[in-house]
Amino acid sequence: VMYKESRPLAPQFIAMLNQAEVIIVPSVAMYEVLKKHGLTVKKYVVQGIWDHLTQKTFVSPTFQRQLHFLGSPERFNFVNHWQSALPLRLYTQKLPRPMCANVLYEGYFEDEVLLAKLAEAGGFGLVWHSDDDLDYMRIYSPYKLGTYLAAGLPIVARRGFAQADLIEKHGLGLVVSSFDELERVLETMTEETYHKMAQCVADYRPFLTQPYHTQQILSQAVACLFS
Repeated sequence: VMYKESRPLAPQFIAMLNQAEVIIVPSVAMYEVLKKHGLTVKKYVVQGIWDHLTQKTFVSPTFQRQLHFLGSPERFNFVNHWQSALPLRLYTQKLPRPMCANVLYEGYFEDEVLLAKLAEAGGFGLVWHSDDDLDYMRIYSPYKLGTYLAAGLPIVARRGFAQADLIEKHGLGLVVSSFDELERVLETMTEETYHKMAQCVADYRPFLTQPYHTQQILSQAVACLFS
C-alpha cells in the first residue's frame, strides 16, 4: 500500500498479515492505513527507526550549509527540480541528466565507505519527499535516516514525516516545512548550535549501531503476544 504501482497486490499481503497475532509497523499511521485496507490484527508494535549496524567510528562532522541525499531522482522527483541555493550532494548509482544547479553527483558507495564520506563532508542528512508523495512520507521509516545518524550527521526532515517527533524529541536535527524555511534557519545558525545537534546525534548513535531497536521491537512483540 506504500507504492501506487503495487497497491493491486495489497489484498494478497493483507490476507497474509491477518494470519499473524502481532505485527510490526513503521508507524501508527501505517497501521491505520492497513486497517483501511482490511487488516484485522489488533496487536501491533511500532518500529520507529531502523538500526544501522557498524563497529567503526568516524570523524565528528563539521558545520557545513549543505545537504546529503541518498536516493534516485527517478523515485524522489524533487531532486529533478532543485532550486535551493543549498548544495545537494546526491548518492545514487545512476548519474541524473540533466542535473540542476547545486546538485552534486557523488555516486554510489559500499556502506562503510559511504558512512565515512558523509561524516568527513559534514552538513546534514536529508529526508524529503515531493508534494505528490506526502502520504507516503507520513507512514514509513526510511533506512537512510539510520544511515545519516550512524555517520553522525544531524537530520533535515520535512514536517509531517513519520519520524519527525523522534528527531525533535532527541534534538537530532531540523524539521521544516520548505527549503526556503531551511535556508533562513541555516543562514543564522552558528557552529555552536550545529555542534549541539551533532552531539545529540553522537549520544543517540550507539542505539543504532548496535541492534538495540531490533531487540527492543522483538521483545515488545513477544510481550504483546502474551498480553
